[in-house]
Amino acid sequence: MERRAANFERSHLLQRTRSAHRRVEGALAMAVRLTDDPDKTARLARQYCKPCHYEERLAGQAITKQPCASCGTPHTYSSTLTDDLCLQCARKHELCKRCGGDIEIRTDRTDWPV
Repeated sequence: MERRAANFERSHLLQRTRSAHRRVEGALAMAVRLTDDPDKTARLARQYCKPCHYEERLAGQAITKQPCASCGTPHTYSSTLTDDLCLQCARKHELCKRCGGDIEIRTDRTDWPV
């Protein structure tokens, strides 16, 4: 594969610099949200860990069925953005409903569900 040289005009460089600046600002804003947890009540009501609540994710447009990873009960989602666990199992085991990790991101747990 061969690619052409990148555009080296002033307008291109300025656009790329602005884009880089927006990415830095977005990362810093995300760090504040992860640190301050401004939506903690809503996040815990949904049973999501901080990254699953605050980070944006893309989904495909397809009705998707997926069973809970713990109890096996099938659930239907309006897109391909599915959760690993049902709300009951996530709460029971103190796990994130979306990713299945510890709700408080504790890596030193010894009581992981089997």
